[in-house]
Order: sequence, then C-alpha cells, then structure tokens
Amino acid sequence: MRINYSTDLTSSLYGDSLTIRQEVFIKEQGVPFSQEIESEEGCTYFVIYDRVFPCGTARTFPLTSSTLKLQRFAVLKAYRKQGVGQRLIKAILKSATKNGYQELVLDAQTHAIGFYKKFGFEVISEEFLDAGILHRRMRCVLSALPSTSND
Repeated sequence: MRINYSTDLTSSLYGDSLTIRQEVFIKEQGVPFSQEIESEEGCTYFVIYDRVFPCGTARTFPLTSSTLKLQRFAVLKAYRKQGVGQRLIKAILKSATKNGYQELVLDAQTHAIGFYKKFGFEVISEEFLDAGILHRRMRCVLSALPSTSND
C-alpha cells in the first residue's frame, strides 16, 4: 500500500478522495452532499492505495501556525479492520510533525473515538451533532507521541 497527498483540486488524487468520501459519508451515512463537499480549498488531501485502487482518504488544513485539523477520514467498507486507517493516521501524524505543527485536532464520530485514542488523541469536548451524527472534538499533542521514525 502507498499513501500520496496533494493540494491540487484538479488532481486525480483529489478525485479519488471524493469518490471514497461519497461512498462512505453520503451513501453509507446519509450525509447530504452539500454538507460533505464543502470548504475544499486550502486542504491537503491524503489517499491510501491498494496497488492502484484508492481505499482510504483524509484531509488536513491549518487552523493556526501550530494547529492542524484532520477531517473527512474515511476507509471503504471492504478495507476496514485491515490496518488501512492505521497506516493513514500514522502518515498524517508524521506529516504534521515534519511540517512543524504542535497539535492535531479532529471532530470524531463517537463510534471512532477508540480508534483515535490508540494514536494519542484525547477527547476535549462534550458530544455535538454534525450532519446529524454525534461527534466529540479530540486533540493530539504531537510532541507527546513516541518517535515514529521506524514506521
């Protein structure tokens, strides 16, 4: 598996990201298109590929010079529970650290909180609704993570 990233909204990688997001968020979870496909400019899009097939995606954008926000984290159903999400989150954490960010924040669907906790995220909010789905904000202080140089 390989992970690529891009900020180019005309790239095939961005198209692959949209395809995964439409499958997971719009078709599976019933999120309205207008709420899912928004605020696309200024983000870095990550896609993980199984050979040439896109199977997971996420995007990040800077909130401040020290804080990066992770959004739209999705893995296709056929690839879940196979380490795809794990590889993707590790790559994003490594990229954020390499680019000098001090923390990463995200709004996790409540069923996914345990997944993010495995990677050093902590819950920092009460539950709230986003697109009709319960979420909680989480934060990861990057300097508190063990070195990932061997990953």
